[in-house]
Amino acid sequence: MKILIANDERATREGLRAAVRRFFPQAEILPLAANGIEALDIISQILPDILISDIVMPGMDGLQLLETLYEKAYEMEFVIVSAYDNFEYAKRAMKLGVRHYILKPCKDQEIQSVIKQAMKDVKQRRNIHSYLEKQHMQLLESLPAILLVTRNELVNKTMDYIQEHLRDTD
Repeated sequence: MKILIANDERATREGLRAAVRRFFPQAEILPLAANGIEALDIISQILPDILISDIVMPGMDGLQLLETLYEKAYEMEFVIVSAYDNFEYAKRAMKLGVRHYILKPCKDQEIQSVIKQAMKDVKQRRNIHSYLEKQHMQLLESLPAILLVTRNELVNKTMDYIQEHLRDTD
């Protein structure tokens, strides 16, 4: 699992990285980003599975970052870690696909629980994509037979129509 952390406070970035390493040593932590612009640059090179972001950051804030990612249809789980207990922020974030919102100061157990859930969500999305891809492949493999049956039915109906109407002219 690739995780990107974007936060303008260095201590928070480092603390989140340490918590992720401690609780999820198998996770790959991408380079840390100090704002949305840096995060977007990293995402354009390496697509993370999970983005952990603050809302208020200089340059490009977390919500602007989410809007940009939403417009580009990037698929990842979003975790907001913010000191702002503002319902409007939360509401905007939820419209952009955020399901995980942690208020600072946050406890390690909360970070662990939310990231664990985000990882489950990533795995579930991957399973759904895999299932849909298999269904798509099966449909493509069946398509020639479906077309043949459909064509035969169409030919038969056309022949029946012609014969019916030829009899009518006699």
